Amino acid sequence: MELELLKLFFPDELVAHFDITGSAIKQGKHGDYLEVKFTEPNELPEGYSSEEY
Repeated sequence: MELELLKLFFPDELVAHFDITGSAIKQGKHGDYLEVKFTEPNELPEGYSSEEY
């Protein structure tokens, strides 16, 4: 599945601070589901000081 397309289904705040790094259709005991993996780039948003954290 196209990762850029998945960004349209999640809140802007989520995709602004996390990268979608993968997706897969999985089988669970209640049926198929879509698993989306997010990775935090570990970078402070603009305007925050690294010394405070």
